[in-house]
Amino acid sequence: MGSPRRNRSKEEASVSEAGDFDRGGKQLASASEPRRGKKKKVVKKKLPEAHIDDMEERLYTIKDIPEDDLAKYYSQEFRDIYGAEKVIAHKIAAYQRALLAQYDALGFAEDETEVSDEEELTDDKDKVEAAN
Repeated sequence: MGSPRRNRSKEEASVSEAGDFDRGGKQLASASEPRRGKKKKVVKKKLPEAHIDDMEERLYTIKDIPEDDLAKYYSQEFRDIYGAEKVIAHKIAAYQRALLAQYDALGFAEDETEVSDEEELTDDKDKVEAAN
């Protein structure tokens, strides 16, 4: 789901107009300059009823391991990876809940995916090949 645009302060706007910089201090292309390379866009896809039904039955989860057991039985490397996977699982489940709420409110749910021009062309070729 797309996030709402936040209002930028005057200071942020003036910095942006002067040019944006990456963390290394390299100036990024401004919005008025044409981008080189792949262009990205958001593609909306209506989710099938079966997919909604599957999400309602089981949200994405990860097995919960108590902190005591993690410290006692698992290596630090495992605990680090497990922590990262747990964060990802919570984000996926939150996204699924948002899709289900959209379905409940509107009677349908749309998944939004950011794709490049190249990926979109590949998808179009697949559709043409499937039709033949």
